[in-house]
Amino acid sequence: MALRTLNIEEYSSIVERENITHDFFQSPAYLKHLLSLLKDVSFVAFYHESQNSNSAASILPAIIKYGKKHSVLNSLPFYGSNGGIIGNKDEIAYDKLLPYCLEWCEQNAIAAAVIINSPYFSDAHHYEKLFGTAIDSRIGQITPLSENISDCMDIYHFKTRNMVRKAQKSGLNVRISNDAKSIDFLYHVHVDNIQSIGGIAKPYEFFSSIPSFYKPGIDYDLYLAESEGQTIAGLLLFYCGNVVEYYTPVIVKEFRHLQPLSLLIYEAMSAAKNNNYKFWNWGGTWKSQDGVYQFKSRWGTEDHPYYYYTKILNKDVVNCNKQELLSEYPFFYVYPFDKLASQS
Repeated sequence: MALRTLNIEEYSSIVERENITHDFFQSPAYLKHLLSLLKDVSFVAFYHESQNSNSAASILPAIIKYGKKHSVLNSLPFYGSNGGIIGNKDEIAYDKLLPYCLEWCEQNAIAAAVIINSPYFSDAHHYEKLFGTAIDSRIGQITPLSENISDCMDIYHFKTRNMVRKAQKSGLNVRISNDAKSIDFLYHVHVDNIQSIGGIAKPYEFFSSIPSFYKPGIDYDLYLAESEGQTIAGLLLFYCGNVVEYYTPVIVKEFRHLQPLSLLIYEAMSAAKNNNYKFWNWGGTWKSQDGVYQFKSRWGTEDHPYYYYTKILNKDVVNCNKQELLSEYPFFYVYPFDKLASQS
Protein backbone atom coordinates (compact mmCIF):
# COMPACT_ATOMS: atom_id res chain seq x y z
CA MET A 1 0.00 0.00 0.00
CA ALA A 2 1.65 3.21 -1.20
CA LEU A 3 1.31 5.81 1.55
CA ARG A 4 4.04 8.40 1.91
CA THR A 5 4.72 12.10 2.26
CA LEU A 6 5.81 14.45 -0.52
CA ASN A 7 7.84 17.64 -0.53
CA ILE A 8 6.72 20.59 -2.62
CA GLU A 9 8.74 19.59 -5.70
CA GLU A 10 7.44 16.02 -5.62
CA TYR A 11 3.90 17.32 -5.13
CA SER A 12 4.24 19.72 -8.06
CA SER A 13 5.65 17.04 -10.32
CA ILE A 14 2.88 14.53 -9.59
CA VAL A 15 0.05 17.09 -9.85
CA GLU A 16 1.35 18.35 -13.19
CA ARG A 17 2.37 14.97 -14.61
CA GLU A 18 -0.91 13.26 -13.76
CA ASN A 19 -2.97 16.39 -14.50
CA ILE A 20 -4.71 16.12 -11.13
CA THR A 21 -7.73 18.39 -10.76
CA HIS A 22 -7.34 20.95 -7.99
CA ASP A 23 -8.57 24.32 -6.82
CA PHE A 24 -6.41 27.43 -7.21
CA PHE A 25 -5.40 27.20 -3.55
CA GLN A 26 -3.99 23.71 -4.06
CA SER A 27 -2.05 24.63 -7.19
CA PRO A 28 1.73 24.22 -7.06
CA ALA A 29 2.17 27.90 -8.00
CA TYR A 30 0.01 29.16 -5.13
CA LEU A 31 1.64 26.85 -2.59
CA LYS A 32 5.13 27.90 -3.69
CA HIS A 33 3.97 31.50 -3.44
CA LEU A 34 2.85 30.96 0.17
CA LEU A 35 6.06 29.18 1.08
CA SER A 36 8.03 32.17 -0.17
CA LEU A 37 6.00 34.51 2.05
CA LEU A 38 5.31 32.70 5.30
CA LYS A 39 7.95 32.50 8.01
CA ASP A 40 8.98 29.37 9.94
CA VAL A 41 6.92 27.01 7.81
CA SER A 42 7.35 23.83 5.80
CA PHE A 43 5.26 21.94 3.26
CA VAL A 44 4.07 18.36 3.45
CA ALA A 45 1.63 16.42 1.29
CA PHE A 46 0.14 13.07 2.27
CA TYR A 47 0.10 10.79 -0.77
CA HIS A 48 -1.84 7.65 -1.59
CA GLU A 49 -0.93 6.06 -4.89
CA SER A 50 -3.90 4.57 -6.69
CA GLN A 51 -3.79 0.85 -7.33
CA ASN A 52 -5.87 1.42 -10.45
CA SER A 53 -3.83 2.60 -13.42
CA ASN A 54 -6.87 4.45 -14.75
CA SER A 55 -7.41 6.41 -11.54
CA ALA A 56 -5.53 9.43 -10.21
CA ALA A 57 -3.56 9.44 -7.01
CA SER A 58 -5.00 11.01 -3.85
CA ILE A 59 -3.08 13.82 -2.18
CA LEU A 60 -3.67 15.98 0.89
CA PRO A 61 -1.44 19.10 0.73
CA ALA A 62 -0.65 21.03 3.92
CA ILE A 63 1.66 23.65 5.39
CA ILE A 64 3.09 23.55 8.92
CA LYS A 65 3.73 26.61 11.07
CA TYR A 66 6.40 26.22 13.74
CA GLY A 67 5.62 28.26 16.85
CA LYS A 68 7.79 28.82 19.90
CA LYS A 69 6.19 25.92 21.78
CA HIS A 70 3.87 24.16 19.37
CA SER A 71 3.39 23.51 15.67
CA VAL A 72 0.17 23.83 13.70
CA LEU A 73 -0.76 22.18 10.40
CA ASN A 74 -3.25 23.74 7.97
CA SER A 75 -4.68 22.39 4.78
CA LEU A 76 -4.49 25.21 3.89
CA PRO A 77 -3.41 28.51 5.53
CA PHE A 78 -3.67 32.16 4.47
CA TYR A 79 -7.04 33.92 4.36
CA GLY A 80 -9.33 30.93 4.13
CA SER A 81 -7.49 28.96 1.46
CA ASN A 82 -9.43 25.76 0.85
CA GLY A 83 -7.54 22.51 1.27
CA GLY A 84 -8.47 18.87 1.60
CA ILE A 85 -7.86 15.87 -0.61
CA ILE A 86 -7.37 16.33 -4.33
CA GLY A 87 -7.28 13.74 -7.10
CA ASN A 88 -9.04 10.46 -6.49
CA LYS A 89 -11.81 10.99 -3.94
CA ASP A 90 -13.09 7.47 -3.44
CA GLU A 91 -13.78 6.03 0.01
CA ILE A 92 -10.37 4.37 0.12
CA ALA A 93 -8.66 7.74 -0.29
CA TYR A 94 -10.35 9.19 2.79
CA ASP A 95 -10.06 5.97 4.80
CA LYS A 96 -6.31 5.76 4.18
CA LEU A 97 -5.08 9.33 3.88
CA LEU A 98 -6.81 10.97 6.84
CA PRO A 99 -5.65 8.46 9.50
CA TYR A 100 -2.18 8.56 7.92
CA CYS A 101 -2.16 12.34 8.23
CA LEU A 102 -3.17 12.20 11.91
CA GLU A 103 -0.58 9.52 12.67
CA TRP A 104 2.09 11.68 11.05
CA CYS A 105 0.93 14.72 13.04
CA GLU A 106 1.18 12.79 16.31
CA GLN A 107 4.69 11.58 15.45
CA ASN A 108 5.79 15.09 14.52
CA ALA A 109 4.40 16.92 17.58
CA ILE A 110 1.68 18.85 15.76
CA ALA A 111 -0.56 20.50 18.35
CA ALA A 112 -3.50 21.31 16.04
CA ALA A 113 -4.29 19.94 12.58
CA VAL A 114 -6.83 21.87 10.52
CA ILE A 115 -8.51 20.91 7.25
CA ILE A 116 -10.63 23.39 5.30
CA ASN A 117 -12.64 21.43 2.77
CA SER A 118 -13.48 22.58 -0.75
CA PRO A 119 -16.89 24.17 -1.42
CA TYR A 120 -17.12 22.13 -4.63
CA PHE A 121 -17.38 18.70 -2.99
CA SER A 122 -19.84 17.20 -0.50
CA ASP A 123 -17.10 15.45 1.45
CA ALA A 124 -17.35 17.26 4.77
CA HIS A 125 -18.52 14.17 6.66
CA HIS A 126 -15.22 12.41 5.94
CA TYR A 127 -13.23 15.12 7.72
CA GLU A 128 -15.68 15.41 10.61
CA LYS A 129 -15.04 11.83 11.70
CA LEU A 130 -11.37 12.35 12.51
CA PHE A 131 -10.86 16.11 12.62
CA GLY A 132 -14.02 17.20 14.40
CA THR A 133 -12.62 18.36 17.75
CA ALA A 134 -13.93 21.78 16.73
CA ILE A 135 -15.88 22.80 13.64
CA ASP A 136 -16.25 26.26 12.17
CA SER A 137 -18.14 27.17 9.01
CA ARG A 138 -18.21 29.64 6.13
CA ILE A 139 -20.70 30.23 3.35
CA GLY A 140 -19.05 29.68 -0.01
CA GLN A 141 -20.78 31.60 -2.83
CA ILE A 142 -20.31 30.57 -6.45
CA THR A 143 -21.84 31.94 -9.65
CA PRO A 144 -22.24 29.26 -12.36
CA LEU A 145 -21.30 30.69 -15.75
CA SER A 146 -23.58 28.64 -17.94
CA GLU A 147 -23.08 28.65 -21.71
CA ASN A 148 -26.83 29.28 -21.92
CA ILE A 149 -26.38 32.78 -20.48
CA SER A 150 -26.35 35.30 -23.31
CA ASP A 151 -25.61 38.22 -20.97
CA CYS A 152 -24.47 37.91 -17.35
CA MET A 153 -26.83 40.77 -16.47
CA ASP A 154 -29.70 38.33 -16.99
CA ILE A 155 -28.81 36.40 -13.83
CA TYR A 156 -28.23 39.43 -11.57
CA HIS A 157 -30.66 40.90 -9.05
CA PHE A 158 -32.33 44.05 -10.38
CA LYS A 159 -30.48 46.20 -7.83
CA THR A 160 -27.16 44.84 -9.08
CA ARG A 161 -28.16 45.50 -12.69
CA ASN A 162 -28.96 49.07 -11.69
CA MET A 163 -25.51 49.49 -10.08
CA VAL A 164 -23.78 48.23 -13.22
CA ARG A 165 -25.83 50.55 -15.44
CA LYS A 166 -25.08 53.50 -13.17
CA ALA A 167 -21.37 52.81 -13.53
CA GLN A 168 -21.69 52.45 -17.29
CA LYS A 169 -23.40 55.85 -17.52
CA SER A 170 -20.66 57.44 -15.41
CA GLY A 171 -18.24 57.15 -18.31
CA LEU A 172 -15.76 54.93 -16.48
CA ASN A 173 -12.99 53.26 -18.42
CA VAL A 174 -12.17 49.60 -17.70
CA ARG A 175 -8.84 48.03 -18.59
CA ILE A 176 -6.56 45.18 -17.58
CA SER A 177 -3.15 46.16 -16.28
CA ASN A 178 -0.81 43.65 -14.66
CA ASP A 179 2.25 45.85 -14.28
CA ALA A 180 4.02 46.72 -11.04
CA LYS A 181 2.45 50.18 -10.79
CA SER A 182 -1.06 48.73 -10.97
CA ILE A 183 -0.24 46.06 -8.40
CA ASP A 184 1.14 48.78 -6.12
CA PHE A 185 -2.15 50.69 -6.47
CA LEU A 186 -4.08 47.54 -5.58
CA TYR A 187 -2.05 46.99 -2.42
CA HIS A 188 -2.31 50.51 -1.04
CA VAL A 189 -6.06 50.77 -1.59
CA HIS A 190 -6.48 47.26 -0.18
CA VAL A 191 -4.74 48.35 3.04
CA ASP A 192 -6.94 51.45 3.28
CA ASN A 193 -10.14 49.45 2.67
CA ILE A 194 -9.26 46.68 5.14
CA GLN A 195 -8.09 49.00 7.91
CA SER A 196 -11.32 50.97 7.63
CA ILE A 197 -13.26 47.86 8.71
CA GLY A 198 -10.74 46.71 11.32
CA GLY A 199 -9.41 43.78 9.28
CA ILE A 200 -5.91 42.45 8.65
CA ALA A 201 -4.54 43.35 5.22
CA LYS A 202 -2.55 40.92 3.11
CA PRO A 203 1.18 41.76 3.15
CA TYR A 204 2.75 43.84 0.40
CA GLU A 205 5.06 40.95 -0.52
CA PHE A 206 2.10 38.82 -1.52
CA PHE A 207 1.06 41.31 -4.20
CA SER A 208 4.50 42.42 -5.35
CA SER A 209 5.65 38.83 -5.92
CA ILE A 210 2.62 37.77 -7.99
CA PRO A 211 4.49 38.09 -11.32
CA SER A 212 7.18 35.73 -10.00
CA PHE A 213 4.72 32.85 -9.61
CA TYR A 214 1.93 33.38 -12.14
CA LYS A 215 1.59 34.28 -15.81
CA PRO A 216 -0.40 37.47 -16.51
CA GLY A 217 -3.49 36.91 -18.62
CA ILE A 218 -3.26 33.16 -18.02
CA ASP A 219 -3.08 32.72 -14.23
CA TYR A 220 -4.26 36.17 -13.15
CA ASP A 221 -5.57 39.54 -14.27
CA LEU A 222 -5.88 42.88 -12.54
CA TYR A 223 -8.90 44.84 -13.76
CA LEU A 224 -8.83 48.61 -13.17
CA ALA A 225 -11.57 51.26 -13.39
CA GLU A 226 -10.65 54.85 -14.25
CA SER A 227 -12.54 58.11 -14.00
CA GLU A 228 -11.16 61.06 -15.97
CA GLY A 229 -7.75 59.41 -16.09
CA GLN A 230 -7.63 58.56 -12.37
CA THR A 231 -7.60 54.94 -11.23
CA ILE A 232 -10.42 54.53 -8.72
CA ALA A 233 -10.98 50.76 -8.31
CA GLY A 234 -9.29 47.43 -8.91
CA LEU A 235 -10.15 43.75 -8.98
CA LEU A 236 -7.54 40.99 -8.77
CA LEU A 237 -8.63 37.65 -10.23
CA PHE A 238 -6.86 34.32 -10.37
CA TYR A 239 -7.67 31.59 -12.90
CA CYS A 240 -7.39 27.85 -12.34
CA GLY A 241 -9.00 25.16 -14.49
CA ASN A 242 -12.51 26.34 -15.26
CA VAL A 243 -12.78 28.60 -12.19
CA VAL A 244 -12.25 32.33 -11.70
CA GLU A 245 -11.25 33.28 -8.15
CA TYR A 246 -12.58 36.67 -6.99
CA TYR A 247 -9.55 37.48 -4.88
CA THR A 248 -9.00 41.15 -4.01
CA PRO A 249 -11.49 43.96 -4.79
CA VAL A 250 -10.57 47.57 -3.92
CA ILE A 251 -12.26 50.97 -4.27
CA VAL A 252 -10.94 54.44 -3.56
CA LYS A 253 -13.58 55.47 -1.03
CA GLU A 254 -14.30 58.89 -2.56
CA PHE A 255 -15.60 57.17 -5.70
CA ARG A 256 -17.86 54.50 -4.22
CA HIS A 257 -20.94 56.38 -5.42
CA LEU A 258 -19.94 55.70 -9.04
CA GLN A 259 -20.17 51.90 -8.46
CA PRO A 260 -16.84 51.14 -10.20
CA LEU A 261 -16.47 47.71 -8.60
CA SER A 262 -19.84 46.60 -9.98
CA LEU A 263 -18.69 47.53 -13.47
CA LEU A 264 -15.38 45.70 -13.01
CA ILE A 265 -17.17 42.55 -11.86
CA TYR A 266 -19.60 42.67 -14.77
CA GLU A 267 -16.85 43.19 -17.35
CA ALA A 268 -14.60 40.52 -15.85
CA MET A 269 -17.42 38.00 -15.42
CA SER A 270 -18.58 38.55 -19.01
CA ALA A 271 -15.02 38.01 -20.27
CA ALA A 272 -14.72 34.86 -18.15
CA LYS A 273 -17.93 33.43 -19.58
CA ASN A 274 -16.79 34.20 -23.12
CA ASN A 275 -13.50 32.44 -22.37
CA ASN A 276 -15.41 29.30 -21.29
CA TYR A 277 -14.83 29.52 -17.55
CA LYS A 278 -17.64 27.68 -15.74
CA PHE A 279 -17.56 29.08 -12.21
CA TRP A 280 -16.92 32.40 -10.51
CA ASN A 281 -15.86 31.72 -6.92
CA TRP A 282 -16.59 34.62 -4.55
CA GLY A 283 -14.81 32.96 -1.64
CA GLY A 284 -16.13 32.42 1.85
CA THR A 285 -18.37 34.66 3.90
CA TRP A 286 -18.89 34.55 7.66
CA LYS A 287 -22.46 34.07 8.80
CA SER A 288 -22.20 37.41 10.60
CA GLN A 289 -21.30 39.28 7.40
CA ASP A 290 -24.84 40.01 6.28
CA GLY A 291 -23.92 42.92 4.03
CA VAL A 292 -21.11 41.05 2.26
CA TYR A 293 -23.32 37.99 1.81
CA GLN A 294 -26.17 40.04 0.35
CA PHE A 295 -23.85 41.86 -2.07
CA LYS A 296 -22.45 38.59 -3.42
CA SER A 297 -25.82 36.83 -3.49
CA ARG A 298 -27.19 39.33 -5.99
CA TRP A 299 -24.73 38.23 -8.68
CA GLY A 300 -26.50 34.95 -9.44
CA THR A 301 -24.71 32.96 -6.76
CA GLU A 302 -25.37 29.57 -5.28
CA ASP A 303 -24.47 28.79 -1.64
CA HIS A 304 -21.80 26.13 -1.05
CA PRO A 305 -21.05 25.88 2.68
CA TYR A 306 -17.66 24.59 3.72
CA TYR A 307 -16.03 23.93 7.05
CA TYR A 308 -12.91 24.30 9.18
CA TYR A 309 -12.16 21.03 10.95
CA THR A 310 -9.66 21.19 13.81
CA LYS A 311 -8.14 18.15 15.46
CA ILE A 312 -6.48 19.11 18.76
CA LEU A 313 -3.53 16.86 19.56
CA ASN A 314 -2.08 18.98 22.36
CA LYS A 315 -4.58 20.76 24.60
CA ASP A 316 -2.04 23.40 25.61
CA VAL A 317 -2.74 25.23 22.36
CA VAL A 318 -6.38 25.90 23.29
CA ASN A 319 -5.29 27.50 26.55
CA CYS A 320 -3.97 30.44 24.55
CA ASN A 321 -6.08 33.53 24.02
CA LYS A 322 -7.00 35.09 20.68
CA GLN A 323 -4.11 37.54 20.57
CA GLU A 324 -1.59 34.85 21.41
CA LEU A 325 -2.81 32.68 18.53
CA LEU A 326 -2.81 35.60 16.09
CA SER A 327 0.72 36.54 17.12
CA GLU A 328 2.16 33.03 17.24
CA TYR A 329 0.47 31.64 14.12
CA PRO A 330 -0.13 34.53 11.69
CA PHE A 331 -2.15 33.53 8.58
CA PHE A 332 -2.95 30.12 10.11
CA TYR A 333 -6.21 28.87 11.58
CA VAL A 334 -5.88 27.11 14.94
CA TYR A 335 -9.17 26.99 16.83
CA PRO A 336 -12.47 28.92 16.99
CA PHE A 337 -11.82 31.98 19.13
CA ASP A 338 -15.15 31.65 20.94
CA LYS A 339 -14.19 28.16 22.12
CA LEU A 340 -10.81 29.07 23.59
CA ALA A 341 -10.31 28.47 27.29
CA SER A 342 -9.15 32.10 27.70
CA GLN A 343 -11.31 34.79 26.08
CA SER A 344 -9.12 37.73 27.15
